[in-house]
Amino acid sequence: MTSRAAAGHPHVDAEQTIVMRIAGGLSPADAPRLSEELRERLRRRLRDDGPPEAPPDRCGPGRPPVTVDVAGLTRIDLAVVETLARLQLTARRQGTRIELAGAGPELMLLLGLVGLSGPAGIGESPRAGPGE
Repeated sequence: MTSRAAAGHPHVDAEQTIVMRIAGGLSPADAPRLSEELRERLRRRLRDDGPPEAPPDRCGPGRPPVTVDVAGLTRIDLAVVETLARLQLTARRQGTRIELAGAGPELMLLLGLVGLSGPAGIGESPRAGPGE
């Protein structure tokens, strides 16, 4: 995971923005580990920079989404879906959401088939492309 400034969030500095890059293939064992990494990073961001008045279960204007760059995935399967679902759940519990960067049509189709795409699900990031 790395930090960078979020386009579209002018009042958010680089330390508040979280970018996770997932590459290679994933196994079911990766989902809990990546979820815990994200949970710790979000807790740190909230403690250091988060607006104290924003409730933890709502994505507030001061809480930019987490960008998950999936351009480096070599295999799209249910382990990827499970990992992304867990990351989304973790982000929602901390008052934000995830957005995908570099998602190909195969991944977006699979997310749609399992009901994880669209306004209430996991969406593509309008501001970040692969490798950004």
